[in-house]
Amino acid sequence: MKRTLVAATIGAAAAALGPGDVARAQPEPPSAAEKATARELVKTGRKKLGRGDIDGALADLTAADELMGVPSTGVELGKAQARAGMLVEALDTVLAVGRIPRRRYEPAAFVRARAEAEATARDLSDRVPSVRIRLSGTARDGAEVTVDGKPLAPELIGVAYKLNPGAHEVVARNGRAVARAQITVDEGEAREASLVLDLPPPDAAPPASARTWTPHPLVWVGVGLSGAGLLAGTVTGALALDRNATVAPQCPDRVCPPETFDDLREARTLGDTSTAMFVVAGVGAAITVVALFLPYDDESEDEAARGATLAVGLTGAAIRFGF
Repeated sequence: MKRTLVAATIGAAAAALGPGDVARAQPEPPSAAEKATARELVKTGRKKLGRGDIDGALADLTAADELMGVPSTGVELGKAQARAGMLVEALDTVLAVGRIPRRRYEPAAFVRARAEAEATARDLSDRVPSVRIRLSGTARDGAEVTVDGKPLAPELIGVAYKLNPGAHEVVARNGRAVARAQITVDEGEAREASLVLDLPPPDAAPPASARTWTPHPLVWVGVGLSGAGLLAGTVTGALALDRNATVAPQCPDRVCPPETFDDLREARTLGDTSTAMFVVAGVGAAITVVALFLPYDDESEDEAARGATLAVGLTGAAIRFGF
C-alpha cells in the first residue's frame, strides 16, 4: 500500500512538472565534445602553470572545471589557485571536490584526485592567514565594516576572518565616524586589526578671521607724488641756485648786463619748477593722509588709482591717470 502511495505521489509530481521540467531537474552529463575540450584545457593549463603563466593556467583550468565539474578538474584548478596566492579560493575549490557525489564505479583518476584534494585541503588549512577585526569607540555599535571594499557580515567581526596573503584595507563606518587600517598578512599568520571608531566633534563655528589691513591704492599714489615732488623740487632748486651763483658775479649792485638774461630766465624757471614740485610733494602728502582713512576692499582695487603716473620735467610736472 505504501509503495503504491509513493509511486502515485511521484507520478503526480512528474505529471505536474511535465517531461521537460523533469529532464531539466537532472544535470545532463557532458558531451563527448565537452569532455575532449576539457581534457585539452587541462593539458594546456598544466603546461602554462609549469612555465609560470599563472593567469593563463587559471583561465584554462577554470573553463575545464566548469565543463566537467569532476574531482580531477577540481583538484587541478585548486592547485593553480594556490600557486597564484589565492589560498582562500583554492581551499574552497578542493573542499568542493570532496562534496562531489561518489559514483559506484569511479575511474581511478577520480579516486586519486579525491585523495589529492583531501591532502591539499589539509595543507591549505594551515597556510591560509586570518585577521581578527576588533572595533572600539563610541560609534562602534552598528558600524559597517568592509575588507578590501567588500562588506563584512556583522557576525564575522571579532572572529578570525580568512584572507589571502598580502596587504588588505579594513574600513569601519558609522555615519560621520570613519576608521581605517592597513594590514599585511603572510601565509599561516593570524593578526588583529583594531579600529577606534569615534564620532567627530560637532562642527564648531569658524573663528572670526582677523583681517589684515590693506592700504588704499591712493596711499601709494600719494607717497609716489610726495617722493617724486621732493626729488624733483630738490634737483631743480639746486640747479636754480647754481645758475644764480654763476650769474651773481656779473651783476654788481644787482644790475645785470644783457648777456646774462638767458641764464637769469633759466634760473627763474628752475626756481618756479622747484616751487611747483614742492607743491606737488605737499599734495601727495595730503593724498596719503586722506587715503589712510578711506575704506578699501583689496578685491576691487581702484584701477584709476593703480594707473596713476607722474611725469616730471625741467619745465613742469603732470599727473596722468590710466583707465
